[in-house]
Amino acid sequence: MLIHPWIFVFKATLLMVVLYSGEPNTLPLMAWSALVELMQLFLFTFANPFLDPWLDMLQKAGSVHQIIQLGLMGFYRADIFENPKKVVAGYFMIAVSVVYIAIVILVIAVVVVIPICCSDDAEEKAEEREPAA
Repeated sequence: MLIHPWIFVFKATLLMVVLYSGEPNTLPLMAWSALVELMQLFLFTFANPFLDPWLDMLQKAGSVHQIIQLGLMGFYRADIFENPKKVVAGYFMIAVSVVYIAIVILVIAVVVVIPICCSDDAEEKAEEREPAA
């Protein structure tokens, strides 16, 4: 599939942005990182590279999570510059992370755990229906 080289390009670009766009937690670093993440989100939105809709949704949710976190980091940096005790944006960052972790757990449950449990139940029911020889 032609999407894999593009995924690598975005990951390498994000790495280059982090390494060469300035000091940690600065506006240029957050802006360039957000731009790369936004371009990657557009690619995944329009290409729909995954066959499983749950994995597709997880990839898009991950990109949205990253963009929201970068935006909240900008608010957080601005807030603590004005008042070091104002950490409300930090609480929102934690809340966004908790929601994303819940989405990841849901996707793992739907894609992995439930099919395994259902296949075991189906095998047990099939064994019960077969007469013993």
